[in-house]
Amino acid sequence: MPKLDLFSTDYLRLVLEIHAHHIDGYVDAYYGPEALKTEVEASLAKSSAELLDAVADLQLRIPTTDPARQAYLTAGLRGIECTVRMLNGETIDYLDEVYRIYDIRPELVDEARFTEAHKELDRALPAGKQGDSLAARLEAWRKTFEVETDKALPLLDLARVETRRRALAITDLPDDESVEISLVKGQPWSAYNWYLGNGRSLIEFNTDMPLQATALIGTFAHEGYPGHHTEHLLKEKALYRERGYAEQAAMLLHSPAAVIAEGIATIALEMIFPEGDHHEWNVERLLPAAKIA
Repeated sequence: MPKLDLFSTDYLRLVLEIHAHHIDGYVDAYYGPEALKTEVEASLAKSSAELLDAVADLQLRIPTTDPARQAYLTAGLRGIECTVRMLNGETIDYLDEVYRIYDIRPELVDEARFTEAHKELDRALPAGKQGDSLAARLEAWRKTFEVETDKALPLLDLARVETRRRALAITDLPDDESVEISLVKGQPWSAYNWYLGNGRSLIEFNTDMPLQATALIGTFAHEGYPGHHTEHLLKEKALYRERGYAEQAAMLLHSPAAVIAEGIATIALEMIFPEGDHHEWNVERLLPAAKIA
């Protein structure tokens, strides 16, 4: 465990306070000092005004020795400040809120892109029954690849092995890292990575939503290798444990870091299948294992 300076300790105390007493789930993963987490959870909740003072104090003390870290903390604390201001009752314009919290500015996409995508789907999908909408035809096609729950774990393990093998070709992974797979119900998402620290993750797959054989490799790349799990363990090792950057030990769900994490996870499949040959892998390996012709 790295020795934390006063700035790092105060930063962790602030985000843990928001998580424990104001916004449940604000800290998506934590592997910093357990004693600090226990202390914050046992303390009385601070007011939003006190939290604003704490944010302002941290903003004045951002370390400047590493320009990349300084920029990261500047954007991150701006996001935390916005969140706390809303806790304090302030109303912020939606687009400005997105910018302050996530450090991005959403832009409208030309409707022509969606129209063209619908045309491509219309050409690619089976005709279906007379009068079927495009959405109905897409749903019918997807159903042909649905996996029964009792067959899911071996297929997910097949995806885990393949994505890890390919991730090792582009990055170094510690020998003791691991990903556990679990099937759950009653969640609002289809799959979720819970990073546990020390190079370990639990990836849960929600069986309330149909598991599709053709999507398993992409989902595992997103949540595991080289997506969320890989990003988290590399940052834990290089930034938290080796450099003592404590902000990396508390992953915030609403922050610029979340945008970075989702960006990495979104292109994770492309990283390990750069020629788009995951379709061939599905046909050769996964679909036969799923007994889908």
